[in-house]
Amino acid sequence: MSEHQNDQEKGKLLESTAKSHGKKRVLMVLVDGSEFADKAFLKAIDVKRTEDSLYICTGVRMKDSVYLDSEPTLAQEYMKKLEEDGKALCQFYVDECKKRKEPNCHQVILTSDNPKADIVQFAHDKAVDTIYVGPRGLNKVQRILIGSFSQYIISHASCDVVLVK
Repeated sequence: MSEHQNDQEKGKLLESTAKSHGKKRVLMVLVDGSEFADKAFLKAIDVKRTEDSLYICTGVRMKDSVYLDSEPTLAQEYMKKLEEDGKALCQFYVDECKKRKEPNCHQVILTSDNPKADIVQFAHDKAVDTIYVGPRGLNKVQRILIGSFSQYIISHASCDVVLVK
């Protein structure tokens, strides 16, 4: 490749990069109330532009509820409480967006037996460009038994994933 052709290729790359900077992006941050989630949220806010959308998402895993095998009324109350806690958590971050005058911030609460898979599917369905996630801070035994949430997202998401420490 000649030097002129190489310069032309660099010019095309710079031009396409400049065009993508004007594109409205769809961002997602996963929150669980931990300090790592707070850092992931702050990173997402830091890179978010006014025209970008930000989905603030938490997943509530219903399958592991200790009450699911007990009386149905207790199970329903417990599941409702988990969902309410998830809504309150996401609302906290949406309120932070409002304080910072950041528009286009939306809360997403996914309740299911497998919120990891639902988060990946939601990101795909909404054409999310980047997911911001913090490590959960599990010890080695917990990671073996439970599995790394962030590792699952990194491995299965079709978009970029930023792990914020």
